[in-house]
Amino acid sequence: EGNHMGNAPFPQNPGNQPFAFCAKWFGCLFWLSILGILIGILFSDKLLGRIAVLNWAGQILSVLLSLGNYAVLFVLSRQYSRYRTAAVFFLFAEVLNIIFIAAGGAWWGFLFAIAAAVLSLTGLYHEYYSHAEVAASVNFALSQKWRRLFKWTIGSFCVILASILAMLVFTFLGFLTALVSLLFLAVLDIFEIVYLSRTARAFRETSGFPQ
Repeated sequence: EGNHMGNAPFPQNPGNQPFAFCAKWFGCLFWLSILGILIGILFSDKLLGRIAVLNWAGQILSVLLSLGNYAVLFVLSRQYSRYRTAAVFFLFAEVLNIIFIAAGGAWWGFLFAIAAAVLSLTGLYHEYYSHAEVAASVNFALSQKWRRLFKWTIGSFCVILASILAMLVFTFLGFLTALVSLLFLAVLDIFEIVYLSRTARAFRETSGFPQ
């Protein structure tokens, strides 16, 4: 298996190699996340997304960016195998999302959307907890932040789901709650970027190459 470390990150550290490896690939996840937000803004319905061709281009770029993220997770699985589990869940969710889009609004398509959301959250659980367990080797406080970030994300999704149900009875209140939850999810995306940057920096400093 070579560099494969199973489910125990860095049980033996041959020099600083594993830390430099993680610094590099956490840095890649950081920049991919930045690009994802930029593409989401540029190709939104308020900007370039208003043009049909560019809207499709934005969706294709988003899919390619997601595949790039999953590829990085597969690379990181060489040091910690749980990342592979996260990537597999994300890939299956991506396939179900494509089926949902192809369904063109048919009722059965929403079943695939719900399944894709469940798989995505499961993948996110494995990704964030992998980050937490790997980061614990260089910064325990940062490790705990990754665990909290997942809990906050799950909480937000639960509130959004409850808000959708509440809209059936209390339209305005449900809409307002859903809007606040979506804004909170956007804030959590920013937290993810910050934590990725801090984790990459922690590995760089530990490896002896802070620059």
